[in-house]
Amino acid sequence: MYEGEDIVPYSDLLHQGVDGWFFGHWHKDQGISIKDKTTIVNTGSLTRGALHLDDLERNPCIVEVIADKQGISFNRIDLPVRDVLIAFKVEETIAKRENKDKMEEVVEKMRSLSIENHGMSLRDRIMQVKEVEDIVKQIAVEYLEKI
Repeated sequence: MYEGEDIVPYSDLLHQGVDGWFFGHWHKDQGISIKDKTTIVNTGSLTRGALHLDDLERNPCIVEVIADKQGISFNRIDLPVRDVLIAFKVEETIAKRENKDKMEEVVEKMRSLSIENHGMSLRDRIMQVKEVEDIVKQIAVEYLEKI
């Protein structure tokens, strides 16, 4: 939950003379429930705007409300959406993270070997290269310092 958000228990919504309560936005799909003649529609966000690994199976939906002489009924309709693994490029994202981790390992190994074998830091060795413009050397140093 977000700090400062008021969380209203369903029990506080009952006995208010209201046939249905509707909620949406960012929260998880809690479905359509009927409690003491009050229907609570709480199906979460219409879109999957973010990837949450504990919520990969969620299917965005709309809820059709039908009011007729027999009363009010609620019909959940799941929306056709791309598979979450494709939509959020999960495998690609995992591979990128693994590659970044490997790159950080390589750079760290280069740093330690450079100091061991040459007595100077990798930064100093880069700055001594004569065949490369200073701006290129500076970019390389900045990249290495970030990781």
